[in-house]
Amino acid sequence: MALGTLYCIDGSLFPVLNSMLWAEYRQNCKAVRLHLCFELNRMIAADIIVGSGNSSERDALRAMLKASVTYIADRGYQCFQLFHDIGIAQAYFVIRVKHNLQYTIETALMVDLPQKCQIVFREVSDQMVLCANDPHKQTYRLVKFCVGSECFLIMTNRLELSTFQVILLYAYRWQIELMFRFLKRTMNGIHIIA
Repeated sequence: MALGTLYCIDGSLFPVLNSMLWAEYRQNCKAVRLHLCFELNRMIAADIIVGSGNSSERDALRAMLKASVTYIADRGYQCFQLFHDIGIAQAYFVIRVKHNLQYTIETALMVDLPQKCQIVFREVSDQMVLCANDPHKQTYRLVKFCVGSECFLIMTNRLELSTFQVILLYAYRWQIELMFRFLKRTMNGIHIIA
């Protein structure tokens, strides 16, 4: 099954000259935030927005939304209004959510993991949930699993994927971190921008 177009989304700070007043991030600290949309299918940057250090990552994602694309992001993007906006744009998301999420289980789904992976992942569950704080009362899919000492909660509106595909898509989110490392360290981006 084709997974469609997959974009990892994140933002990263780059320090700048103190004379760039518009880029104030904290008192006596100036920075720009690079909002990057990284396409996993071709391993290239698909969209970039440069904002002040305080610019909103969620608003940047809203500005980049395209229909039929799946956006993969970390906990900083957890927002029910953003989830709703992604759905309105006829797009999809796979986003890690915080552990204090309050929800009611609507339906338990069958956990679908390859046999070889079952020794790596513990406490795996796949459920349709209704979140207490969601003003839109939308039902979403919640995949929970633990690896080592870390537990993950991944929310998505992609219902046709297997449990393993949801986990794998989130794991590929790390590619955007490698891209930021490349821009900052290998390309010496921190030094060039500052």
